[in-house]
Amino acid sequence: MLVQLKIPLINKNYFDFILCQGVLHHMDNDIQGLKEIYRTLKKGGKSLLTVEGSGGLLNKFLIEVIRPEFKNNQKIRNFLTKIMSGNLKNYEKFMFNHYNSETKKIVNFLKKYLDQDLILTIRDRILAQKYKTYNEEALRKILSNIGFINNYRIKKKVKYNNIRRIVAPLYYDYSHQISRALYGEGVISLIATK
Repeated sequence: MLVQLKIPLINKNYFDFILCQGVLHHMDNDIQGLKEIYRTLKKGGKSLLTVEGSGGLLNKFLIEVIRPEFKNNQKIRNFLTKIMSGNLKNYEKFMFNHYNSETKKIVNFLKKYLDQDLILTIRDRILAQKYKTYNEEALRKILSNIGFINNYRIKKKVKYNNIRRIVAPLYYDYSHQISRALYGEGVISLIATK
């Protein structure tokens, strides 16, 4: 169920800076959202826009396999719902009955890096009603058509305390062959100026 918030109309040319991270790819009308950002920015104002890029094996698996399976397959939905709720005791018991001592050590080590942040990220990727992905060049063209100028991508070093620390370099160095293969366009963070 989508919830619509009614907020008072913001005047034109009101903000110096607008932060819009992880929002546009969930919107029914992302173009209208970008136009609203443009409308409410002061001349010379900037916005940091962060969206999920398209392509890559991991994105393809998530968007084209996991999300549809979750929606259409009750067994998969039950399985993933337990994982997303952190209710793993039955799964752990089953798996540990079949592991040797060395495998148990590895799993116990990895469990330390499965935190609430990771679970929230998984929930967002799977449960969000809308999850659009973007091509950087096409997004820049949309921004230009709206009127934004000097649109450029920034690199952001991210730090994780969970298992994603293994792939954190791929977020920063998004043009590397490994990054492109796994994440495609990656997480796109653009600075757009009115």
